[in-house]
Amino acid sequence: MGNKVVVFGAGLVGKAIAIDLSKHHRVTSVDIDKKPLDYLSSCYNIETIGFTATANAKMILEGIFNDSGVFPLEFIGAENECFNYIMNYQKNKNIDYKLSESNS
Repeated sequence: MGNKVVVFGAGLVGKAIAIDLSKHHRVTSVDIDKKPLDYLSSCYNIETIGFTATANAKMILEGIFNDSGVFPLEFIGAENECFNYIMNYQKNKNIDYKLSESNS
C-alpha cells in the first residue's frame, strides 16, 4: 500500500480527506473528538489518535517543550513538566488513568 499519511482534524473536511486517502495509503487521523475517530476506525482501515497526540501538539505550540530535533512521544513524557501537562490535559477531557499491578 502507498505512503503513510497523517491527517490532522477529523471534521467534515478532514474526515473526507482521510477516507479518500485511505483507498491508496496507510492513513492515521488525529482529532480531539472521539466520535469521528470511532467512525473512521470502525468503518475504514484508518488508524486514529486522540488526546495524547493533541496534548503533545498543544504543549509544543505553547513552548512547554521546545527542544530541537525529532523525539518519540515517550521521551517528551519523561520530563516531569511535560508528563504532568499531558495527564492534566487528559484529566480535563474526563480521561482518568488508574495504576494497577498484576501478579502474573
